[in-house]
Amino acid sequence: MKKPVLAGLFGLCCFVLLLLAGCAREKVPSEQPSEMYERARQLASRYEDAAALELVSRALAIDTLDGKRPETARAIQLQARLLERNGELFRSLETYRVLEDCCASLLSDEMVRESILSRAQILSDLGYHDEVIGLLENFKPATSHEKLSVARIYEEVLLPEHSVPIYLSLEDAADAALRLQALSGLLHLSRTLNVKGLSRSEVYALETVEAARDLLEDVSHPDEYKAAVLRKAACRLQETGRHDSDASYLLFKALSLARAAGSGELEALLDYESNAVLQADPEVYARSSGYFDEHGMGLSYARALVWQAESGVPDERERLELLKTAFRYFLQELPPGRAGMFSSVFRDGTSSLLSLLAANGGYSTAFMVDEELRSWELSAIVLENQLTRTDRFARLQKEVYALQRRILRLLEEGVQVERIHRLRRFVNEKRGELSSSDGSGVLTSAVTLKTLQQSLGAHEAVIRVVPSKEWLTVMFIRSDMVDVSRSRITRDEFLSLAGLMSGHLQTGRSDALRTLSRHHARLKLSNILAGPFMRQLRQVEHLTVMSATPLPFRLLGDNRYLGRDMRISQIPSAREFLLDRSRRTVAGIDPVVELVIADSAAVARRLLVEGGGREIFLFWKPLTQSERDDLRVLLSMALKERGEPSRALLQLTAGDRGGSDAWLALSSFSADDTGAQ
Repeated sequence: MKKPVLAGLFGLCCFVLLLLAGCAREKVPSEQPSEMYERARQLASRYEDAAALELVSRALAIDTLDGKRPETARAIQLQARLLERNGELFRSLETYRVLEDCCASLLSDEMVRESILSRAQILSDLGYHDEVIGLLENFKPATSHEKLSVARIYEEVLLPEHSVPIYLSLEDAADAALRLQALSGLLHLSRTLNVKGLSRSEVYALETVEAARDLLEDVSHPDEYKAAVLRKAACRLQETGRHDSDASYLLFKALSLARAAGSGELEALLDYESNAVLQADPEVYARSSGYFDEHGMGLSYARALVWQAESGVPDERERLELLKTAFRYFLQELPPGRAGMFSSVFRDGTSSLLSLLAANGGYSTAFMVDEELRSWELSAIVLENQLTRTDRFARLQKEVYALQRRILRLLEEGVQVERIHRLRRFVNEKRGELSSSDGSGVLTSAVTLKTLQQSLGAHEAVIRVVPSKEWLTVMFIRSDMVDVSRSRITRDEFLSLAGLMSGHLQTGRSDALRTLSRHHARLKLSNILAGPFMRQLRQVEHLTVMSATPLPFRLLGDNRYLGRDMRISQIPSAREFLLDRSRRTVAGIDPVVELVIADSAAVARRLLVEGGGREIFLFWKPLTQSERDDLRVLLSMALKERGEPSRALLQLTAGDRGGSDAWLALSSFSADDTGAQ
C-alpha cells in the first residue's frame, strides 16, 4: 500500500520542484529589451529575418508592460520593415498603423517620413491608389532621394502630372546621378503630357545625353548604381525613336560598369538590352535567355524569348514555340494593370503569336490564347472588386501581384536586381497557399472554345474578334460548329478603323448616325466582321460579339443596320460571358440600369464584375444628363417587360417612330439569359 503513496509523493515533489524551477527561471534577470532590439537589428542586417522578428516580438511584449519609449517606436518600425521585406505586406501595414496610433509622439521627423514612404509604396503595390494619394497629399520630402521616390510612386498610381514639378526641381541638381534621373523622367513624361513647365521631349533628350556624359565622368558613385541610372536613361531615349545610337552608347557603357562591379544579373540584362538596340543578334538573345532561365528571372527570360523570336529566327515552328513559352511565362510572372517595357513586349509578343497561329490555321489555340489574355486582364478587376470567396484568398492574391510589381520595378530600375530571387520565393510560397484556398481558380481560369459552345442555345451565336500583328481573325461560333474568316489586316489597322467609326459617332453631330451609313470605316468593318457570315446570321436570334475593343456592332451591315433586325450583345471574353450568364439563372430582381460611355469599357467590365442586378449599356454618341435619365427610365420599363437586355433594346429600336435612331447608338454589355437548355 505504501508504494503508490510514495510514488504519488515523489510525483508531487517532482511537480513542485519543476514549478519552483520555472519560477526561479522567471526571477533570473533576463536580457533587457534594448539589448534584444540591438540583437534583432544585427540579425536583420544578416537577413536572418525570422529570428529577428521573433526576437523583436518578445522584446516588445516585455518592453510595453511599462509604457512606451522612443526605442519602442524604433522597434515597431523595424518590425514593420521586416514584415514588408518578407512579403507580409498587409501585416506590415497593420504594424505601421499600430506605430502611428500608439507611438506618434515618439517618432522623429525622419521616422515619420520613412513610415509614410514605406506605407505609400506598399499601398501602391497592392493597388490602393486612392489611399496613396491621401497619404502623400501633404507629404514634404526632405531629401532628393525622397523626392525621386515620391515622383515614381505618383507615376505608379497614374498621377504623372504630380511627378513633373518634382523632376523639374531636380533637373539642375549638382549630383549628376540625380540630375540624370530627373531629366530622363521629364523626357518620359514630356512625350505624353501637356503640363505647365514641361519643355519639348527633344530638349530633354539632348539634356539627358549631356547629363549621362557627366555621370560617366563622376567617380563619387558606385559603378553598379551608375550602370542602373544610365540604363534607365537609355531606355527613355529609346522611347523617342530618334536616339537609338545614343541609347546604344549608354547601354554599352553601363554594361562595362556592371561587369566591373561584378553584378551578374544586371550585366546579363544589359548584355541583351544593348544587343537589342542596333544589332539584334539571335545568339546573344539565346545566351541571355539561358542565363535568365537558369537564374529564375522569369520576366527577363520571357522578354528575351520574344526578342529572339522577332530577330529573324528562320524556322517558323521554332518561332512559334519561343512565343508560346514567352506567353506562358508572362502570364505567370507579369502582374496585370501595370504599363512599362515588359508589358509592351508582352503585348507585341502575344500579337506575333496570334498572327503565327492565324497564318497556320491554329484557330482553336488562337481562341485560347486570346481568352487567356482577356482573363489575365479580368483578374485584376475581379480582385479590385473583392469578388473572392474568402478575405484570406483576396489578401494572398493581392500580395502575389504586389510582389510581382516589386520584381518588375527592380528589373525596370536595375537596382538591387539580386533581390528578385528572394521575392520570387515569397511569390511561390503564397501561390502554394492559394492553391489550397477556396477561391483558387476564380480569377484567371480561361474558358475553352468547347465550354463556350456548350453554353450556347440553339438559336445563339458568338462572333469572336481576334486581332494580331498581321491578321484579323473572326470566328463565328455556334453550339455545333465554328466558321472562321481571316483578313490581311494588322492589329493597328483594325484599331484605327474601330476608332474612326466610334469617333464619328462621338462628334455629337445631329446627323452622325445618318452619315455613318456611308462612312468608309463602317463599310470596311461590316465587310470584314459581318460580311463572311451574313447567311448564317439569318438563322440567329441572339448574337454576342466578343472583342477586347468595343465595337458598335449593331450599326454594321450592308443596306440595313444589323441592330434593327436581331438581338445583339457584346462582352470582352468568354469568362465574362459565363460569369454574367450564371448570375442570370438566379431569381431575378429589378434591374439597375447603368449607362457607360463606350470608350470607357474598363468601367463597364468593373460594373459587370460587381454584379448587383445591374444591366449595363454602352452609349456611342454624347448624351446630356437629362437624356441619360430618360433612357434609364425607358430601358427599365422595357427590361421588366422583355427580360433580356438585347431583347429590350431591339424592341425600343423597332418602336422608335421618330426616326432618330437613338436606340441604335446603344449596345447591351451582357450575356443575356438564353443559353443551352
